[in-house]
Amino acid sequence: MPFDRVLNVGEDFPENPQPLDFFRLFVGDEMIDLLVEQTNHYAQQKIDAGNYLKTHSRLHSWLPVTLDEMKVFLSLVITTGLVIKPTIEEYWSQDEITSTPFFTKNMSLVRFQAILSNFYLADNTRANAYFLHRKFAGVSLSHHEFRKLLVRQLI
Repeated sequence: MPFDRVLNVGEDFPENPQPLDFFRLFVGDEMIDLLVEQTNHYAQQKIDAGNYLKTHSRLHSWLPVTLDEMKVFLSLVITTGLVIKPTIEEYWSQDEITSTPFFTKNMSLVRFQAILSNFYLADNTRANAYFLHRKFAGVSLSHHEFRKLLVRQLI
């Protein structure tokens, strides 16, 4: 049965959408801003608590994540679900046969691991009493995007 309904996703939506256009329907800059803010906040908490940092910890040279860098990071995380390799390091392999240049061209392995180890969704200083808030803060923003899309479909 062919799909013959016209989608009303907004006038800004491209006529010939790419996968990124659909992703952006549900994960907007507001959500990515939250990820940037909380990842940087969590890294700073770990730095401030510094007494447990090892001598060669990447946190000693931590640079705050930017919005654009978080977008690249998320694209790499999503791609790890499409291109399966046994370890994170393998995505940055320079091996002629198994290399995945998309990873090496967009972010260094060291930076990817630094962001990954500090990736956080919500402010853990304000949400300690409510475990689910920490785990699902981003879901609330996605839910908001889904609702906006649904309302556009019903109009």
